[in-house]
Amino acid sequence: KIDDGKYAEFLINGIKYGANFKELRDYQNRVIGYIGAAENLVFLDKINRTAISNYLKLQAVTTLVLFIILYFAIGRLFKPLREMMSSINLIGEGNYEARIKEKGGKEIVELAKSVNLMACEIERRESSLKKFNFEMEQKVNQRTKELVEKNAELYELLNKLKKINSKNEEELEFARRIHEQIVKFDFEKIDSYD
Repeated sequence: KIDDGKYAEFLINGIKYGANFKELRDYQNRVIGYIGAAENLVFLDKINRTAISNYLKLQAVTTLVLFIILYFAIGRLFKPLREMMSSINLIGEGNYEARIKEKGGKEIVELAKSVNLMACEIERRESSLKKFNFEMEQKVNQRTKELVEKNAELYELLNKLKKINSKNEEELEFARRIHEQIVKFDFEKIDSYD
């Protein structure tokens, strides 16, 4: 007996078949026969294996193509970021003239503009500091020159004062000798000569 809507497998001439059967009924709902569809399972198995094989090959090719597309898309996406990082590294090393190309997405362009503005401001400040340092160095050199000249004048004056002091010491020594002679001088003897 075959149940209504059931699947069955059977062999015909050594070939495996699979079939589905449906009851046929009359107006009084009596079974008058069965209708079914059968298919060679070996052939279907071969078709399934071929389809699965082709599907796997298609999946492999699709995955490979997808990876290639992603590789180039990611490379293109990150190229402006790599260029930006390269320029930022140059700026970080003191090359304030380095600028970032303003291309890419809106956010990348805005970021590039901001970094370029920052680099321009740093370059301006660096130039201002260099100018200030140069001017200060010039002033220090001028003041140093003036101090050296004043120091030379003071040294010359010191030498003159030492000479004058030396002469004064000689005169003082002479005056001291005279004083000693006067103090030792006996005035009584002078009075007695009168």
